[in-house]
Amino acid sequence: MLHIILLIFKIIGVVLLCLLGLLLLVTALILLVPVRYHAKGEKYQQLHVRGSVSWLLHLVHLSADYQGQEPLLILRILGIPLWRSDREDTKPAKSERKKAENRKKKAGERKEPEQDEKTPPDPQGAEAQKKPPDPSGPDSVRKLPAGEKGKEQKTSLWEKTKAFFQKIRNAVLRFWNQLKEFRDSAVRIRDRISRYLEWLRMEETALAFRTGKQSVGKLLRHIAPGKFDVYLRIGTGDPASTGQLLGAAALFYPATKGQLRITPEFQEKILEGRFSLKGRIVCLCLLTELWKLYRDQNVRTAYQAWRSL
Repeated sequence: MLHIILLIFKIIGVVLLCLLGLLLLVTALILLVPVRYHAKGEKYQQLHVRGSVSWLLHLVHLSADYQGQEPLLILRILGIPLWRSDREDTKPAKSERKKAENRKKKAGERKEPEQDEKTPPDPQGAEAQKKPPDPSGPDSVRKLPAGEKGKEQKTSLWEKTKAFFQKIRNAVLRFWNQLKEFRDSAVRIRDRISRYLEWLRMEETALAFRTGKQSVGKLLRHIAPGKFDVYLRIGTGDPASTGQLLGAAALFYPATKGQLRITPEFQEKILEGRFSLKGRIVCLCLLTELWKLYRDQNVRTAYQAWRSL
């Protein structure tokens, strides 16, 4: 009996070790195997761009193709296409078409009865029209004596004058309240700007910016393509502006190591050329730099100070 129990525990341990080893293997593959990307394009008469992203010897492969219309995306796993962007767009159209047909069928089946019966005339309405108007009704105009007319005119003039000065008073009060609100908002903005300036003058903030700058530079150098080739034919139609553009591009020549070539056109307005690039991204490098930023004490202090502003 004890031998059987030990054998069961041994099998469970072997299974757990296999699962743990499989999990470690998958984690190592995700962290260490780079994600490779490749892009190629040209623009002469029409823009055409092609690109792909692959991982683990094209086990997972995503390709994209753009020729002036909507881009075509295809996802393949082990070489088998599992998803296409053009097929996804057709499914909603088909379902909407079926829904419209079903609505038409239901509308054809439903027939509302026509109402041919006319409503009888209302005798009370005709009698009411024949009756003469009541002189004591609300619509009748009551004649007043001359003295009462003068009193009403004086009262209406006083009410109009009072209403006019009341409008002026309300306008002055509104303007004064707006001035007070503007002063309060200006004070709040001034205080907030002063707090931001104090945060920028902190020593921890300066050290955090320095660390972040170094980490972002490393990340950009890691993500940037390792190989690229760019050929451009540029012309603005103006020799002066074309020369200025060529001089600005010459600043990047040392960094490109001859992989950027530009042919200027001083008498023609044109922009055409081709490019190709390749690169890779290792997840472990990205996570390492992000972990350094997260564990840096200056970054944490600056972030807490920013949240307390």
